[in-house]
Amino acid sequence: MWTWVKAIVAMKWTIACTLYTSVAARWQPREHQLRYRVQRQTSVARQVCRVLGIHVSQVGSVPQGEGMLYVCNHVTAMDPILIAARVPICFAGKSSIAKWPVLGWICRTYGMLLVQRDRATAAKLFVDEILGRLASGVSLLVFPEGTTSWGQELGAFKTGAFESVSGRIGGRVLPLFLDIAAIDGRPCVGSEGRYLLSHNHEPAIMKHMMRVVRYRRIDAVLRVGHPIDGGAVDRKDLAATAHAAVAALAETMDIPHGNRKSVSLARNGLA
Repeated sequence: MWTWVKAIVAMKWTIACTLYTSVAARWQPREHQLRYRVQRQTSVARQVCRVLGIHVSQVGSVPQGEGMLYVCNHVTAMDPILIAARVPICFAGKSSIAKWPVLGWICRTYGMLLVQRDRATAAKLFVDEILGRLASGVSLLVFPEGTTSWGQELGAFKTGAFESVSGRIGGRVLPLFLDIAAIDGRPCVGSEGRYLLSHNHEPAIMKHMMRVVRYRRIDAVLRVGHPIDGGAVDRKDLAATAHAAVAALAETMDIPHGNRKSVSLARNGLA
């Protein structure tokens, strides 16, 4: 019952704040609208995390005053909320998000860059739109794995987004790593927390979100690495360097494959 109460309160709050943001942003000077939406997103994300019992700490500092391409591992559909609670940033996502009831409108309101992967011209358009965001001084985050993982290892990075900063003077990439440190007050060992909250357990987004919300408290850690200069390398080399940097931010990446079931049962009081 408490899970549904938290979920409903969080959703009502998000809708109310997003409606305000949608209207108020139009009164901002055109060149400041995106920055305003991003700042509002951070404020709303922090409130939503409080309602849901999610506590996000940050290790390392984020450079201020310049647009930069951020890259991060991807485990849950709620990763953007956790990251936005600490960092004012735009996100990139698949174009189908725009069709999601309510959630699509929320994502568009806060400036999410939606990518049409099935179009022949999508790659160039995607790069151009990223460059537009960065030129305005707003950073943009992509999940270069292209999908969520089980949290036990970092998947290969797709290189498309790196085209926007590779070979460009001033183009930089900032690696991030999102970890789950504890659930309901119990410290997580290695990748245990990431595995338990992985989107891969339930492909349906609402079921997945309810899986995350059912916990009384989640302690997450956002680790921030050092900027990577992309001006002198091509996108493939830059993607490989960024992959190594994100992986290095993880203290421990995996637990034995055979322990997946036992960890899940123990976490839910069944073992």
